[in-house]
Amino acid sequence: MRINKNILVFVLFFLLNITIGYAGILPYKESYSQYETFQAEIRIDGILEDITVDNLELRSSQGLHVPTTFYLLKPKDYYFVYFVLPTEENYTFVIKDASYSKNGLLVKKDELHTFEVKPPLTLSVLPGAFLIDATDKRYVRLDLQLKNYNQPSDIKISSRFLEESFVLEDEKTVTLIINVQDLNFQQEAKEIEESLLVTYGNTGQTYKVPIWITQEIEPQTTSYKLHPKIAFVNPKPTGGYYDKIDLTLKYSESRSGEIKFQNIQNYPLYNIKFKLTGTFNDVVRLEYTTLSVLQPDAVGAIQLFVNEKPTPGTFSGNLTLTTESSTSSFPIYITIKGKEIKSEEETTTILQETTTTILPATTQPTTPVSTLIILALIALITLVVFVLKKKKIKLFPV
Repeated sequence: MRINKNILVFVLFFLLNITIGYAGILPYKESYSQYETFQAEIRIDGILEDITVDNLELRSSQGLHVPTTFYLLKPKDYYFVYFVLPTEENYTFVIKDASYSKNGLLVKKDELHTFEVKPPLTLSVLPGAFLIDATDKRYVRLDLQLKNYNQPSDIKISSRFLEESFVLEDEKTVTLIINVQDLNFQQEAKEIEESLLVTYGNTGQTYKVPIWITQEIEPQTTSYKLHPKIAFVNPKPTGGYYDKIDLTLKYSESRSGEIKFQNIQNYPLYNIKFKLTGTFNDVVRLEYTTLSVLQPDAVGAIQLFVNEKPTPGTFSGNLTLTTESSTSSFPIYITIKGKEIKSEEETTTILQETTTTILPATTQPTTPVSTLIILALIALITLVVFVLKKKKIKLFPV
């Protein structure tokens, strides 16, 4: 039996085209309990206009609008949506005015997915998916919020980075820290997909929470840029923070004080090393040289001791804080004035904050002004008495 070539070509063309322009909502579940987190992929081939949360709507079985907070991600060439469900009923999730090309034709219509929400009350998770940019980061932090609307429930969370089990009574936030180096980003791969499995309830119901981690890698290198991860936060009285220490001390004067620093990343920093560089020698001493961990946004402090053993001179350098992926430096300038030196010819005072005037040793002694005034008055009185006696003039009449 011979098959007409034209018919064969038509059949192949038809089979190919029925897969082109597929539009669909692919939910993770077909039925849900009250207050569970709805999760779904939105895959529309040939899409012509981006989907936004303004295109999304939840409708009741009567076709009424149900107020809902939608979360929409675009990890790859498709979309991912999640939101917390309301009470029991039949609902329809709607993508309004989806615009795409199908079989060479322009299609613009609502895409619908109807599902049922049943009792009992159960567990919600937020977020329902993670999309994380790990560019220039060594660690990424994920916070998963669990809320139990029912009786205390056994919870198990598992991934290749975390295994944890506990009994959840009401709410709990589980934190996952991922070392980006463990993800093994390749030169050609800018995105890696992981997942968290959350098992709950007596029936072993499960959430799969997808995790997409992206990273921009420069060509021909996989090294990490050493951007500062720590900020120095000693506050100025006038606002802002000090960006250096500039200190002048007397020969026998010593000082001590804290330099404060803050982790400005959203993940912990481990094994922080402290070091003094420059010409300090023994003029400056550190309280310690390592810190095991500094949590996100946490503020630490290190004590500095200056001029414990008097050492005159001018010194400069930096306090450096080094993590696995960055170095932060704080400039320090210190001047220690010299010892007080005295001799017979002159007296030189170093480290005085006020100026002392020293008269030369050859200066002749002078007569005080008060003595001169008294002598002048005595001479004047003597002269008056002498004149009155000579002329026999009386001061007061008889």
